[in-house]
Amino acid sequence: MATNKLSFPSTSLNIAIYHDVEYRDKEIDVEVQKEISTIVKGSEAVRCFMRPAVLAATVTLQGELSFYSELNSVIAHWVSHNGYDLDGPMFNIYHIAPDANADNQSPITEVCFPIRTKENG
Repeated sequence: MATNKLSFPSTSLNIAIYHDVEYRDKEIDVEVQKEISTIVKGSEAVRCFMRPAVLAATVTLQGELSFYSELNSVIAHWVSHNGYDLDGPMFNIYHIAPDANADNQSPITEVCFPIRTKENG
């Protein structure tokens, strides 16, 4: 079986896209992505693709995510009061992942909510 050699940039990002409509703490429908610096052919087990850029309301957090569920309602309030609608599943970009703490750095997570300009009517 031939394998593709993956190469990761030194600042490779980890991304989690949450497909559940509402917050869940069990049986979460999540898509996991890892940034790579090489173009490879996907397989049955791994899909490789480029994601298009999106407009998003984001909050960057450093440290633990203990108030994560409260953050969802704060962002939803901001979005609705600033002329936007939510436009797709929320996702997290882990600039320093919680499990990549080799240098005792606090995790840095960018919580992202895709948005679009609110339609009139």
